[in-house]
Amino acid sequence: MTSRLDRLEKRGLIERQKSDEDSRSFLVKLSKRGRTVAEQAFREDMAAEKRLLECFDDQEKAVLSNLLSRLVTHLDQEDKSK
Repeated sequence: MTSRLDRLEKRGLIERQKSDEDSRSFLVKLSKRGRTVAEQAFREDMAAEKRLLECFDDQEKAVLSNLLSRLVTHLDQEDKSK
């Protein structure tokens, strides 16, 4: 984890601050640049999703949404039973 955080910090994507409650811990937050990069990635992801779904009409999108919701519910129940 530390090496990943080091790389993100070197790229200017996060900021670390010593925890007031635990001297062994750091609080980690996105930097202004990190927020910009994350927001851009989110916008690109949403645009890609929109392109993928263009082949469906509204009714088909509703069916797909219902099926995916059922799948997520099923997977969640499986996780809880373990």
